[in-house]
Amino acid sequence: MNQTELLYDLFSDPQEGMKNYLEYGKSFLFSLAIFLMGILSQTISSLIINGSLSQGAVPIVVFGLFTKIFIYFLFWIFLASIYHFICSYKKYDGNILNLFLLLGVSFLPYLLLPSGAIISEVITPNNNFIYYIMYIITFIWSTRLQLQSMNIVYNIPISKSLWIFFTPFLIFVVFFILLTTFFIVSIISLFL
Repeated sequence: MNQTELLYDLFSDPQEGMKNYLEYGKSFLFSLAIFLMGILSQTISSLIINGSLSQGAVPIVVFGLFTKIFIYFLFWIFLASIYHFICSYKKYDGNILNLFLLLGVSFLPYLLLPSGAIISEVITPNNNFIYYIMYIITFIWSTRLQLQSMNIVYNIPISKSLWIFFTPFLIFVVFFILLTTFFIVSIISLFL
């Protein structure tokens, strides 16, 4: 099975496409390529919508793109590690490498964003409503692919995948609230 057939499978039937990807075409370079193209597509669509493609902004855009790639790549590693840790803690068997590869493939829907940005600019030049609706749909689709990747790798239902999916975000929110509370209490104690 070649890469084009895998892409077609991933778009037409994501569940089967992900299974075929793990069975026939498991490749870090393929996942990395989809991951990088997804981030590049997000950046290009954002530039189309904001109209930021001027000559002076190119170095800033390139720096921002590389920064975004670096941060997203760290986030990709972090999420795969956290999800695997939680699934291992809950006694679900699976392979972190497979999860890592499928989380990279879950950026596939973002490849459609530049076309959505162009359509939005053509239909409503001064209103980005269509683009933001498409971005929300793309985000939900990508999230669904991440949930399916946990479902496929660890053989758990989507409902449990949903709880595992939101756990790192809940931990981050609780940590942020505690840190903010500590900061506010420290500032108040300076004035008392």
